[in-house]
Amino acid sequence: MVVLSILAPDNAGKQTVVPADPVSLSLVVARPGRVGLDPSAESRAGVSLPEVWTAFRLGDMAEQFLVAFAVDHGQLRRVVGSADAALSRRALARRTKVGELNELFEEYGFSVREALDQVLSGKLETGRAGEYRRLLELLGPLLGRAIAPREIVLPGRGWHEIGPWMPRWGLPRLARVWGRQDLFPWKRRPRLGAASAAGASRRGVQRLREENALLWPVARFIPASELPALTAELKGFSRARVVQMPERQAGLEEEVLHLARGLAAWVRRARALETDLIVLHDGQC
Repeated sequence: MVVLSILAPDNAGKQTVVPADPVSLSLVVARPGRVGLDPSAESRAGVSLPEVWTAFRLGDMAEQFLVAFAVDHGQLRRVVGSADAALSRRALARRTKVGELNELFEEYGFSVREALDQVLSGKLETGRAGEYRRLLELLGPLLGRAIAPREIVLPGRGWHEIGPWMPRWGLPRLARVWGRQDLFPWKRRPRLGAASAAGASRRGVQRLREENALLWPVARFIPASELPALTAELKGFSRARVVQMPERQAGLEEEVLHLARGLAAWVRRARALETDLIVLHDGQC
């Protein structure tokens, strides 16, 4: 049996899988969810690449992360279709974040500038919903404040689906928040699968892609009016209250506590600023 240990990526984006022998296999991770394997490592390690990939895939290398902003929801919604050139310049001036997002958007043949131009013009494409929503990482701090902790990182997948379990942990209000998804930059659900000259099967694929784009990443808009009750509910939350877990999160009770504490800090901070809260939930679903 081959025992694998996954190391954190270095500055070059490389991660190392170390078998028991111990010959290392090199994996180059271009971006979340995309892994390149070095074929020459297969013969050196005496282990097949499918075995390595399976261990990598099942080894909780995936992760999800949450970031939050204290920002007035109305102000953010007024950005859509505003043609605010000054805001565009300020957003594009955040070069580090723009670079990070561009690296991700390139996978879809898109750019931050294009996404921002479409949001500010109000000329939106449903298939770009995910990219538009990720612009919250640019717009949130400009229109409001990024708040600590800077992010909450959770190992594995499926954390966006834990809402039904939260009432069992004494968090019914948070469960309701978790079950909501704002469709920013739209105010209501847009129409999918617009008519085209393509055949029915191609339209079906396009509709599915648009549906997926609408669902991920998740943006949770929490109005200021809900923050006092959430503060009270999250106060004193403890690991002992995590009595049952979804299968994907089995054994991750400490991570649930980490999530609850981070959310509690965001709620308190937004409440102190007397404004609304936005939580963006991204990563590998």
